[in-house]
Amino acid sequence: FLCPTDELLGIQIRGDSDIIRASDFDLVVDPSVEDFAKLLQRLRDAPRPLTLAFALGPQREEARRAMLAADRRAAKKAQAKRNEAIRRMAQRTLSPVSSRNDPIQTKEEAERQRRKQLEEDNALRRRQQEEEILRKKKVEDAFRYKLEQE
Repeated sequence: FLCPTDELLGIQIRGDSDIIRASDFDLVVDPSVEDFAKLLQRLRDAPRPLTLAFALGPQREEARRAMLAADRRAAKKAQAKRNEAIRRMAQRTLSPVSSRNDPIQTKEEAERQRRKQLEEDNALRRRQQEEEILRKKKVEDAFRYKLEQE
């Protein structure tokens, strides 16, 4: 399994057989910031399946534990959001007029509630998308920082 401190050594450029040879790889040696953009483009454009070779990084187990802890925190946060959405949906399915004496809900009230819920759902989706973008940016920044330090 791959860990956060593992380092990319090479990208397979040739070889269609099941046997992987060192000569089938282009080495990735201390890429600069400019080279990193080229490397990302190359990975995007490379034919699939793609084989990458990695070296085991330092403090591998500590980094793995930290990664798993962060994953657990993110999963708990996502579960809390799902639970909140379920709670809101359950509240929405219960008639808001059931607590009133008037059993008839006007079309305007129903439409207003529907619009409000749509806005809340859209806001939640936007926040989730923004969090995902920030997470990806942090990973890229960490990778760039590591490259700059080497």
